[in-house]
Formats: sequence, structure tokens, C-alpha cells
Amino acid sequence: VETVELLQDRADIIDINFGCPAPKVCRNDAGAALLRDPDRVVEMVRACLDVAEVPITVKVRLGTGGGPNTALEVAQRLEAEGIERICVHGRTLRQRYSGEADWQQIRNIVEAVDIPVIANGDVVDAVTAAACLEATGAAGLMIGRGAIGRPTVFHEIKRDMGWHNQDPPWDSDAPAVARLWCWERYLELSEELYPVQMNKNLKRHAVSFTKGLPGASAMRVDLHSIQDQTKLGSRVTEYLEALAEPHTVVA
Repeated sequence: VETVELLQDRADIIDINFGCPAPKVCRNDAGAALLRDPDRVVEMVRACLDVAEVPITVKVRLGTGGGPNTALEVAQRLEAEGIERICVHGRTLRQRYSGEADWQQIRNIVEAVDIPVIANGDVVDAVTAAACLEATGAAGLMIGRGAIGRPTVFHEIKRDMGWHNQDPPWDSDAPAVARLWCWERYLELSEELYPVQMNKNLKRHAVSFTKGLPGASAMRVDLHSIQDQTKLGSRVTEYLEALAEPHTVVA
């Protein structure tokens, strides 16, 4: 409730995440661990709705994996409380990111509620996006891991699905050119958000931006040896600039 009151003056919506499977979160009886107790989830969301002046949405997993899945019950009860939308990841807490997302269980929730249901899990390109929408009947898609190091995936899906024909700001379909634009934008945002303290996620994201590109393995070894964040950012920029240049080969 305090978080809702703190954020709502600068937020269009507030999304409450009951889907996080991170052990450090779930050990504190938060995230997806709360799905073992639907009553508590409903009480928490109801309290937030009571003070909220912006729409409240919710994300869940199918359940904890330690008993019957509770997502369907939670979705129906939270719809009755007044949430605007629910996003469902098609795995349990116990699965984390293993196996395949169960799109059929997402469809069961879509058919059981009237609010928009957003499908999440195993969407990485236009082919899987189309397959997920067909299988689930969802109102939209959420992409998480598929966008790490490749934020262009959102443009690619919308383009390939025919949802828009706008040119991207990076003006090229070449992966290195697109990632270079996104990396430089990431560095700009990082400087805005972390003007003094270190961005603890910078190295992890730097590594992810090299995934699947020529010379990525050697580059990752190089990045792990760099401790200075400014040098780390510059090294990734240099690497992507070299790949973006025509006829450049990176060993």
C-alpha cells in the first residue's frame, strides 16, 4: 500500500508482481511464493485498490508447483476485486524457466475472466508470438527473457506480424547496428538512473548484448576482466561498432 501511494503520482498504472521466481524473493514469502495462499494475494491487492488512483494490474505464474495451480482462482477473484488486467506466465514457481510454458492453462484463464489476459512465456519472435496468441486467445503478450540483450525483439515482432510499418530508430535490419543503437541508449539511461552509484546490472547486460554475434565468446571473457563501468560500456560500444561496419571481421 505504501508503495502504491509513493508511485501513483508518477505512474500510469501499477503492476503487482506475483510471478517472480527468484529464490531471494521467494524465501521472504514474496513473489510467486505468495500463490500458495490465494486469500493473502486477494487481501494484498484489495488493500492496494482501496488507495489507488491509477489502474492496478497483476502478474502471476500458474502456481507454486507444490500443489494445485492457483492462477485461475486468483484471476477470477482479482477480477471481482477490480483489477484492470492480469498477465500469466505459463510456468509454476518450481519450474522457474525450465520446460515449456503451458499455453493451454493460460487459455483456461482467458476463457474464465472478462478482463484482458496477457500471455507470457516462450515468446521470442514473430513465429512464437503468433503461435502463443493462437493457442491462448490472449489479449496481448509480455516478453521478458527474450528481450534481454535484444530489445529490438519488440519492433521485430510488431513488424513481422504486420502490426506497424514504422522504421526503427536504428535504420537497419543488421543485428549489430540495432544492438549498437540500443546499447548506446541503455548507457544513456544508466547514467540518468545511476549518476553516482554503480549500475550493478551493467556487466550482466553487457554480456547479454554480445549473445549470438561473431566473436562473442572471446568478448565475454574480455568483459569479465573489466571492473571499471565506463571502460566496460566503451568496450561493448567498440565491439558493436566494429561489427556494424561493413566487411569487418571480429576474431
